[in-house]
Amino acid sequence: MVIKVKNLGASPRGICKKLIFDFEASLGAFKSRLSSTIKMNDYSQEKDAVIISFDKSFNGLDEIHELGTKLYNIPSYIGRYDGHEVAIDDSHGTLFAYGNNAEKLFKEMEPILKEYEFLREASVYLRFEKKDYTYSELDFRIV
Repeated sequence: MVIKVKNLGASPRGICKKLIFDFEASLGAFKSRLSSTIKMNDYSQEKDAVIISFDKSFNGLDEIHELGTKLYNIPSYIGRYDGHEVAIDDSHGTLFAYGNNAEKLFKEMEPILKEYEFLREASVYLRFEKKDYTYSELDFRIV
């Protein structure tokens, strides 16, 4: 931000007041533009979960991060990849994703998951939350 200083008066106090006023006006305009262009994510509507557990060895965290990068590109209206947990000895791990419909979310994830050998035979857990806060579950393996 560039502030042009001209004809502000002789006193340093007057200059400071003018600079602060201009800064606050600029900040207010920025906040207004920011809030109108960025839609904040409301994760409270994401009730369903897709949790994938694997125990085959993988080629280090680089492979997990590559997978994560692909999963982060799932369209937000379907759901979101939330991250992973991996054992310190790389013996097993878990992937987490959440959305409004676990089945649709998994179907979007499935082609990406099948690209990775270490996810063959991985366990998939789908959790479907109902309006009364009860839930149903489905467990199966990736083949």
